Amino acid sequence: MVAQDGIAQVRLPKAANPRNVRLVVSETGADPNAGEQKMGAYLPLLPAAFFIDPSAGVTPDNGLGWPPGDLLTGRDYDLPRSPINLFDIGLRESGLIDPASYEPIAAQWLVVAGLGDERVAIIGTYQEMDNPAYLFQVLVRPDGTVLEVKRGAPVVPSATLPIAVRMSNGAGWVVAARGEQLSHRTGSGAWSPPLPDAGLAPDGATQVRVGDQVVNLPK
Repeated sequence: MVAQDGIAQVRLPKAANPRNVRLVVSETGADPNAGEQKMGAYLPLLPAAFFIDPSAGVTPDNGLGWPPGDLLTGRDYDLPRSPINLFDIGLRESGLIDPASYEPIAAQWLVVAGLGDERVAIIGTYQEMDNPAYLFQVLVRPDGTVLEVKRGAPVVPSATLPIAVRMSNGAGWVVAARGEQLSHRTGSGAWSPPLPDAGLAPDGATQVRVGDQVVNLPK
């Protein structure tokens, strides 16, 4: 955009989403995708209807709607930083998020699972603009070193078992459904003792019981 008297204007294509516009300020010829050159997270351009109905400018929350707080399961590790801080660092440095629209994560729910191989899985969601909210897993060492960041499927708020993430290296499944009792089993074996909100199931587990409903884990 070319500025005149400090003001720049641009006409967006008709198909443009007014809630999903990024404004990046950088030097002439610089890479606009460099995260450190952004100004703010994004610039919401809204039609005149916004001034009549402010709700037109509210970005919908496509996540699970769970209140902030950590759902803990598995082994207990004393991390040097809070899980939300490590999750934020992992996403920001992963290359999976558009740096021109990234907003630091201040507070949200997280599933924090201490795995048997001394890794810690931190699972949460991130939503860019008004796009779908995606599951992300950040794997860290007990010293806080980020090992791996993966993006999963879009969140399905209506799912009986919204969180079912298979860990690498045969470390099992991290499962979560806030407010529910969770049990798992393999084949037709006995159900494990129920745990509230979140749990770790072995890699070979085939089913998770969520309250009085049974969910088959993918093979």
